[in-house]
Amino acid sequence: MKNTRTKVGFLFTMLFVFMASSLIGQTNKAVEDKTVWGKNIIYTPAPPPKTPSTTTNLGEQPKDMLKQITYLDNEVLPGSYYTECSWIYKAYPDKVWVTVHTHDFDEVFGMYGSDPNNPNELNGEIELWIGDEKHTITKSCLIFVPKGVKHCPLTIKRVDKPILFFTTGPSGNYTF
Repeated sequence: MKNTRTKVGFLFTMLFVFMASSLIGQTNKAVEDKTVWGKNIIYTPAPPPKTPSTTTNLGEQPKDMLKQITYLDNEVLPGSYYTECSWIYKAYPDKVWVTVHTHDFDEVFGMYGSDPNNPNELNGEIELWIGDEKHTITKSCLIFVPKGVKHCPLTIKRVDKPILFFTTGPSGNYTF
C-alpha cells in the first residue's frame, strides 16, 4: 500500500510540474524571489553543456529539434529529483534521439500535443521501445518505465505541431 501511495504521489507531483512548466512557457530568465520557498520555483532551462555537441551518449540531438523549457535536478536545487521539460519542434526520423538504456530509478515520460482543440492528439509520431516492444506514440500520454527496465531507442518520426515532452524520475540526477 505504501509503495502504491508513493507512486501515486510521484505521478501527481509530475503532473503539477508539467502544468507549471506549461504555464511558464519559454521564459529563460530567473525570477528573484526572496520568499522562503521562492528558490523552489524553477524558471530556467539546464545550463549549456561544458562542451557543446549535437551528439551525446544518449543519441543525436540536433539544435533545431527542440527547445528546453525548464530543468531541475539536485544540482539546480539540492534535494530535488530530476525533471526536464521541452518543446519538440522538428522530426529527424532517421536519427535516434535517445539510445537504449536503463536506470536504477523509475522514470515517467509525458508527451502532449499542442492543439488546444484536440488535446489528445500528439500531432506527430514518436517511436519508443520499452523492453523488446516497439511502440508508436500518436496520442498525448504518460509513460511509466520501472527501474531496471530497458527502454529506448526513442526517435521523433514526425512533428506536425509542437509536442510538449517531459521526463522525470525520483533521482537527484539523470543517470543511466
